[in-house]
Amino acid sequence: MKIDSRQLEKEVIEVCGLSVDLNVSQSNEGTEIKLRPNSIESGKGFYLLCKIGWRSMNIDLVIERFGKNLLSSMEKSSLDQRLDFCSHLNVIQSNSNLHFRVNEEQYDQDIYKKWPSGWNSVQVKQKSGPLAEEEMNQSELTVRLFPHLMAVLSLLETKPIHYNLAEEGLPEGALERVAVNRYERSALNRKLCLKHYGAECRVCEFNFNNIFGKLGEGFIHVHHITPVSQLGDNYIINPIKDLIPLCPNCHAMIHKKNPPFTIEELKTIRHTTKVKRH
Repeated sequence: MKIDSRQLEKEVIEVCGLSVDLNVSQSNEGTEIKLRPNSIESGKGFYLLCKIGWRSMNIDLVIERFGKNLLSSMEKSSLDQRLDFCSHLNVIQSNSNLHFRVNEEQYDQDIYKKWPSGWNSVQVKQKSGPLAEEEMNQSELTVRLFPHLMAVLSLLETKPIHYNLAEEGLPEGALERVAVNRYERSALNRKLCLKHYGAECRVCEFNFNNIFGKLGEGFIHVHHITPVSQLGDNYIINPIKDLIPLCPNCHAMIHKKNPPFTIEELKTIRHTTKVKRH
């Protein structure tokens, strides 16, 4: 599988706001990618090691030899940071087999409920495969790589990520809630949703790029299948199962009733109306 290193570095900066050292090597066994944040002193940080083989992608978190302070920071993270961490683990689990251990003990995505103490080691391993041939590309790699990277960063960073709320395409009335809601604190969920589905309406198939060219590139609303107001306090968003891209028109129509129409219901209404007109 061919890796465009410059494009991957650019996407890491765009999505994670992070400058990294990226090394890509080839062998008879496949491609190996080492991605390390360069803002952390050498030997005291972490890196992700991604091994791409025949129809497989495996990613491991590696804590460097003198990373004791890093482990201590992860252990002492706040509840919100831990919830963010678990949301990223949830995304990893949806795409692959997840193995998560602290001090050699296995945990799942609900670790925030009983956070372990005395972190001496941590392992986050994801194994994906066998994958279909069309999944063996750089776009699929980033969908698997970014949640892994953001999981670690969420335990180390305390400053929330701010972004243009209008760009998120949320229904009217949701903006005030979203402004202070941790579900939307990171734009990563939106980016992962669009990485998976593409920037095309899942009801009417409208694509702004096809009509407006570069001006419309990447523009689309992202709809919460379950309304934000109905999510529990500790709900963990899965950007592939819980979010779906819609054009502004379909997004408005889907919220014409409460609870909102499903995607299939709106498709049926649209199809039935077209048939009647003809």
